[in-house]
Amino acid sequence: MFSCSAAGWRTRRSVALCVALQGVGGGAWAWGSLLLTDAPPEADHLALGGTLWSVPRSSGSARQNQLLLPAIDYQRADGLFVSTDMGVGQNLSPWRQLQAGWRVWPQFGRDRKDASAELPVHGPRWLKQVFANVQVTDWLLAQSTVSAGGGRTGQGLSTEVGLTSGVPLGDELLGVGVAATQGNRAFRRDETGEAKSGWSDTSVALSMEHRWTKEWRVDAQWQQVWLLGDKSAMADQGVHRHQHLLTVSVWRDF
Repeated sequence: MFSCSAAGWRTRRSVALCVALQGVGGGAWAWGSLLLTDAPPEADHLALGGTLWSVPRSSGSARQNQLLLPAIDYQRADGLFVSTDMGVGQNLSPWRQLQAGWRVWPQFGRDRKDASAELPVHGPRWLKQVFANVQVTDWLLAQSTVSAGGGRTGQGLSTEVGLTSGVPLGDELLGVGVAATQGNRAFRRDETGEAKSGWSDTSVALSMEHRWTKEWRVDAQWQQVWLLGDKSAMADQGVHRHQHLLTVSVWRDF
């Protein structure tokens, strides 16, 4: 498997692909739907572990939830994957320079504590997505997704685009990504309170993986999101424009 260490980067000159191997995807919220994954493995692969999440209670909420949950990451040689990070889907591309496919994953809803007249209560639902990532250069990965099923009625449609690269830190590699999301009226109305289509957020993400034995590794991701829209209207509706997410996972590879 491709090395995600700075040494591996110096040997193969492929930071973007190295970062992609960390397989971090923040798919449980209205933002952060870009997918990072490797080419299908030569043989089926299973990893089990646990993840500590610190996440907003819902899109636009100022309150955070802390959750400790079991984690699974199963990837088949045909590109099919089942993962608590990425959902259920398939990478249909056999090439390392191109990742393309589909996935579905659950998205949290909004309970009464965070709801208002402009931001209605809605339950969890399944989002459907197609994704495509292209390794533009040895050090830069371009990412894109189109997701359907968001919002209270399930008619929300969003597109997210981003760029990911990496910075060597000793023997480790720090992944750095930037992204922006555009949504239709149904998506933005129920996620940010803006009843018109347009850009809904921008974000920056940092991620890192460290392996201390052949079987055991830990990875972490921090993401900062800025919701876009009318600042005064969002303040009147109780929408917290600055959102952040932190995940730390410990894995045992089999």
